[in-house]
Amino acid sequence: FFAISLVGTGTLLTAAYFGGELVYNLGVNVAPVQP
Repeated sequence: FFAISLVGTGTLLTAAYFGGELVYNLGVNVAPVQP
């Protein structure tokens, strides 16, 4: 149970990290284009 919980937490953190990077990059690339 602990191992599964640990893997789940790691997956969540990884997904959150990459998701945040994607959102940040999109914001940086799109924001200057907005009037």
